[in-house]
Amino acid sequence: MWPVKPLRVLVIGAQRVDTALCVKGRIVADSRASYVLDAEAGLGGILAAVAAVWPVAGEDGAIGGEALLVAISDRWLRWLALPWNDGFLTPDALDRQCRMQFAAAWGVEALECRYAVDDAPYGQPRLAAALEQPLLAGLEVMARERHSRVVAVRSLSIAACQWARRRGGRTDGVVELHEAGNASLILLRHGRPVSVFSQGADLDDRLASSALLRRLALRDPAWSGGEVVATLDLRDPSPEQVAEGSVDVLALAAVGHPSALNFIAQGAALTGRRLGLLAAAILLVLAVGLQLGALQRRVSQAEQTLAARQMAPARMPSALESKGEEGRLRAANTAIRKLNVPITKLLRAVQPPADLRIALLGIDLSDAAQEQPVLRISGEAQSAAEMAAYVGYLGDTRPLRSAYLLHHEVVGEGKGKPYRFTAEAAWSD
Repeated sequence: MWPVKPLRVLVIGAQRVDTALCVKGRIVADSRASYVLDAEAGLGGILAAVAAVWPVAGEDGAIGGEALLVAISDRWLRWLALPWNDGFLTPDALDRQCRMQFAAAWGVEALECRYAVDDAPYGQPRLAAALEQPLLAGLEVMARERHSRVVAVRSLSIAACQWARRRGGRTDGVVELHEAGNASLILLRHGRPVSVFSQGADLDDRLASSALLRRLALRDPAWSGGEVVATLDLRDPSPEQVAEGSVDVLALAAVGHPSALNFIAQGAALTGRRLGLLAAAILLVLAVGLQLGALQRRVSQAEQTLAARQMAPARMPSALESKGEEGRLRAANTAIRKLNVPITKLLRAVQPPADLRIALLGIDLSDAAQEQPVLRISGEAQSAAEMAAYVGYLGDTRPLRSAYLLHHEVVGEGKGKPYRFTAEAAWSD
């Protein structure tokens, strides 16, 4: 959901800029403002138009402090469908792939863009959009001047797809988006946008749209057989167009969720599984912290005892005293070893690599302070090969120096069931 606080919706269209406040999902009518862009408007013209419709707090009664949601016409974006690559599994590698692919398709100027990539299923192509970095930076600066925060910058096409889906439209087909001076076609597969085509001219009628779809199908087979499942008209509508489904551009921009192809990074969504893992990690850190606190108290007591005895007059201890002192020294040494356990390094070392489908279920550090320190890791793998690969990975990751499988079992029956396992790894500084 969008923030509960007042939301300012800003639409940067192909030929105009519109804005209004949105409260509880409804556009506040008397807060609307618009500005027509020059025919040759560039980034400077867009930012000047935004400044004209969005006054600084204190000017013209503006209050400021709203959360800012920006929707941008495809006229100002570049789109690509990126073939699957294992590099998509890490953010840095995904950014490099975007830079290479966009530069190859659009030229070196695409290297100065910010990229937004959808969260496609594993192994599937990813839909990516590029927005010029100076425009995004300008919007963020203007938001700070107005004591506001940018929560999302995304394409009008993505909002159009979410709008169509909320109204029960078909999940496979083409969504048409018409605005003054630009038209976009968005190809849906299972409700997810997989390709976007935009042209800087209106599609006058259904025949023009059908002809364009045929041309796209000749260029890319993915468009073959695509039928129009929803049409959104954002141009100034006549009464007849209103009856045929014209949509208010600001209401459309406020639809949906900020995580969909957002140029403002939101972080990974906390799904139920991720929340469970996060809770387990927090509990583990708390337990380790409590153990460390108790160990520190014991070490402090041992150090005070040793200091007091060193200050006492020297005498030959009895055999019983020697044995007792030896036991206390062993306990103190064990406590010191526990304090020296590199918790952070060990937790980082047991994290599975991105290409292995491993879920960590628990980490036992109870034997991590022995003279031959070990830790036990319990987890769940999607296959026996990935389980074996993970154990091998542990043995090759410092500060771990060896690892082996203690126990494993198949969870459930039949093919494709996960493997639950326990591994033990020795470590050294």
